[in-house]
Parts: sequence; structure tokens; C-alpha cells
Amino acid sequence: MTTMQDTVKEMLRGRYHREKLLKYELVLIINPDYSMPQVLEAFQKIESKVQEYSGSLNPAEYWGFRTLAYPIHKRNKAHYVYCTAQFNPSCVKELERFLSVELHGGIFRHLILKVQNEDLLVEPTMLKQSSLTDAVNGTPKAAPAVS
Repeated sequence: MTTMQDTVKEMLRGRYHREKLLKYELVLIINPDYSMPQVLEAFQKIESKVQEYSGSLNPAEYWGFRTLAYPIHKRNKAHYVYCTAQFNPSCVKELERFLSVELHGGIFRHLILKVQNEDLLVEPTMLKQSSLTDAVNGTPKAAPAVS
């Protein structure tokens, strides 16, 4: 027997599936108390939430453990993670709710930006340290040379 909540979820999935997938950029500022496996686990929860609504996340880039511009929750540093994604515009509000409510202790701040022009979407190689999985495994890439 299905519950009303399951029925509503199925209806929403159908609605989300019919809409056009748009490209987005996500930047996450994650709790500094998290270990690298916990950072990866938080990202995987976000990925499963996006996939629940017929979207997809590209591999994440770990930007490192950085100093914040101002303290957040009395912390001066945090993990930064960046990724690009494709999902339905209707999914944005649900994803923002998920990031701020369900992952409240783990995600300090998040930013979801719709990509207006794909030609302007460039890989931020100057900031890129490694993929998130490489960072978890302890094999970060060398930073690119600056000329």
C-alpha cells in the first residue's frame, strides 16, 4: 500500500522529468569539523537528491580547506566544493531546502547558479586542487603552474 507522500513524490517525479534540464553551478561551503570521507558522504547525499528528480551532477572539484571571509558559526575555515550539474528548474527550490534544512549542520553556505551561456562556463583551473574523490583518497593533483 502506497502512502499519500509516495504518490505525491511519483507525481512530482513525472512533472520534473517532463521539463527541460538546465545547467547549473554549485558551490558548497562545508563544515570544517567534517573529515574528507564525511565531505564525500554529504556530496553523495546531494547527488542522490538531484538524481531523485531526474538530474545529474558532474564530478565535484575539491577547492580545499580555506579561510572564510568572515566567521560562520564561530568557524574561520571550511571545505569548499564546486561542481556543475544538470537538473530541472523546478528542482532548485527542493534542492535549496534540502541543503539548508536536511544538511543544516554540514553545509554552512551554498550557491546554485543557472548557467546562462555555456560558452562562459569554464573550468576554474586556477582554483582547482583535485577531484573530490582524489582528495578523499589523499592523492591531490599538483596546482597548475602560473606564468
